[in-house]
Amino acid sequence: MKTKILEALKNKYKNLGFSDKVFEGVANSIQTFVKEEAEIVTYVDGAESMLKAFQSSADQLRQEKALLEKENSELKALKDKEPKEQPPTPPTLDLDAIADIVKQAISPFQQKVEALELGEKKKQILTTAKTQFLTDEIHPERKALAELAFETVSASISNDTLPETIVNQAKDFFNKQCSAIGVSGYKPEGSDGEVKTKSAAQDFVEKQQSNTESKTSKIAERLGIETKD
Repeated sequence: MKTKILEALKNKYKNLGFSDKVFEGVANSIQTFVKEEAEIVTYVDGAESMLKAFQSSADQLRQEKALLEKENSELKALKDKEPKEQPPTPPTLDLDAIADIVKQAISPFQQKVEALELGEKKKQILTTAKTQFLTDEIHPERKALAELAFETVSASISNDTLPETIVNQAKDFFNKQCSAIGVSGYKPEGSDGEVKTKSAAQDFVEKQQSNTESKTSKIAERLGIETKD
C-alpha cells in the first residue's frame, strides 16, 4: 500500500521538486489512514496543502540562505583589503519549525478523516440496533410505526451510544405510541399477525350467530313452535 501511495505522490507533485526522502515521509504519514486502495487518491489529494506549505517554508529558507551567501561573498571581496573578520554563519534549516508548519497544514485533513471514521462508526451502531429492534415479533400492521419510533430515537444518539441502549429506547417509545392508540405492537405468541385478525373476525361472526339463534329460540318458544337443533 505504501508503494502505491508513494508512486501516486510522485506522479501528482513531481513539479514541486521534492526529494524522494520527503515523499517517503509523507507516504508514511498517509498510509496510517488508508484502509483500502480506493482511498489513496483522496488522501493524496488532501496532502497538497501540506506539501505546498513545506515547499513554501523550504523556498523561504533557501532564499534567505542564498541572500546571506551573496552578502558573504561581497563582504569577503571587501575584506580582502581589510583585516579579516569572521563572516556570518549561514542559517541552517529549522526542522522543528518545518514540523510545526506540516502539523498545522495536515490538521484540517486529519480532522476530516476522524469525522469520516466517526460517521462510519455511528452508521454501524444504527445498523446493528435496527436489526435487533425490527424483528419478526413486531405486528406487520405496526411496522411503519416501529420504524418511525426507531428513527425518532436514533436522531439524538451520540457516537458512543450502545446498540442495546438504542433498542431499549426505541421499544419504550414504540410501546407508548401503541398504547396511545389502543393497539398491541407485537404479535401474540404462536401467531403471525394475520391469524390474529382472522380469529377476531371469526369470533365476531360466531357471537352474532349465537345471539341470532338465541333470539330465534326465545321467539319460537313464546309462539309454541318447536325449533330444531
